Amino acid sequence: MERIYVLEFSEPVDIKMLIKEYQKSGAVEYAEPDYIGYGHFLPNDTYFSSQWGLHNTEQNSSGQQSGTSGCDVEADSAWDQETGSRDIILAILDTGTDLDHPDLVANPSYTTSGWQRLCR
Repeated sequence: MERIYVLEFSEPVDIKMLIKEYQKSGAVEYAEPDYIGYGHFLPNDTYFSSQWGLHNTEQNSSGQQSGTSGCDVEADSAWDQETGSRDIILAILDTGTDLDHPDLVANPSYTTSGWQRLCR
């Protein structure tokens, strides 16, 4: 592309100040930082929007207001870093586990012996 330049600096610089200086000089028509973008991972689970404990946007869950926006475990931020591995062992300590839930039943490594459950 003609007349477009990417400047790289060997030392850290105040990029906003540099942009202002270039624009003031009259020699530069337009300048902007070269931003680095990152994708974000949110599951496509039908009921994810109801899981206010994972990503709370004050969404309505079961007809009730579900708390304060941002007051959650920030699962979406964690999923941007890692979405799982077969090497991770997960223990669910919850008396309200739905053993017939499709996400659990469909997992072939899910066992239901006695009161102890293990999902690998």
